[in-house]
Amino acid sequence: MPSGKKRWLNSLALKILLAFIAGALLSIALLVLSGRVVKERLPGMDLSDYTHRLAQELQFDSR
Repeated sequence: MPSGKKRWLNSLALKILLAFIAGALLSIALLVLSGRVVKERLPGMDLSDYTHRLAQELQFDSR
């Protein structure tokens, strides 16, 4: 008779649990990485000048 520990190691529930944990860890890592990229690049983008130039180029149709 197989032991309960061996049965648990080969169970579908364990595989699903491990896949969920791995997905959660990868999601957190992706959020941290994207947060660092935004934090590094956002101050250097000089958004005020960009938006000012964009607003000057916009033309509204007054018809």
